[in-house]
Amino acid sequence: MLNEIIDHCRVEIVEKDRAAWEAEIARKLEHATPPPSFSKAIDTASESFIFEIKRKAPSYRGAEFNVDSLEMARFYQENGAAAISVLTEPNYFGGSLSDLERVAAAVTVPVLRKDFIIDELQIAEAKAFGAAAVLLIAAVLRGAMLRQFVKEAERVGIDALVEVHTREELEQALDSGARIIGVNNRNLHTMEIDMNLGERILNQIPAGHLKVAESGFARRADITRFRMVGADAFLIGSSIMQSDDPARTIRELRG
Repeated sequence: MLNEIIDHCRVEIVEKDRAAWEAEIARKLEHATPPPSFSKAIDTASESFIFEIKRKAPSYRGAEFNVDSLEMARFYQENGAAAISVLTEPNYFGGSLSDLERVAAAVTVPVLRKDFIIDELQIAEAKAFGAAAVLLIAAVLRGAMLRQFVKEAERVGIDALVEVHTREELEQALDSGARIIGVNNRNLHTMEIDMNLGERILNQIPAGHLKVAESGFARRADITRFRMVGADAFLIGSSIMQSDDPARTIRELRG
């Protein structure tokens, strides 16, 4: 699945009028206000929650969520979100930069742009549309490219959340200088979840880094389990969005 998504992303990047793209970003950045700090928001004494907005979930047999992004963002903030993640990938997740911009303008908590970033300009674009942080996937951005993209996020003035799934990817994330490392329990190639693997990888992140646990969290017991190995924050989307009672689900997750 991951390779298929990245192939689509590359085609879309190639087809862009780069000069016009750069001009649009520069124009929006001229009027952009500094976003709230993502790293400070999730760096608390107790666990923090990053609740996610997405319109489709390929991992849930192509489930679609009929969601008002503004209403959902405000609901998340009212229910204790330290930050909000917004999917902006259009083809597989039904997202858009418009969703990101509208959510960032509607809430006071920081917003994470979650997408399959493959071009440095997408990082400046994230800030231009209101993001306080951008997701960088180690399985996509390898070696020197990952280091370069982490530095670009720092230059632009937003945080980078570097996502890993294996020990090798963790080594790359550490080498990149990333301060915030997310461990995705989901294998993006197969879309299968392995909580045991995620727990082991997260436990190997050295002290001094913010640790974010991602995917598969539907019970308070899982939150407690990952807190025991040092998780600072939890990125949760589908279990809330497919719930018949999202407020109750959040209360149960938060304990």
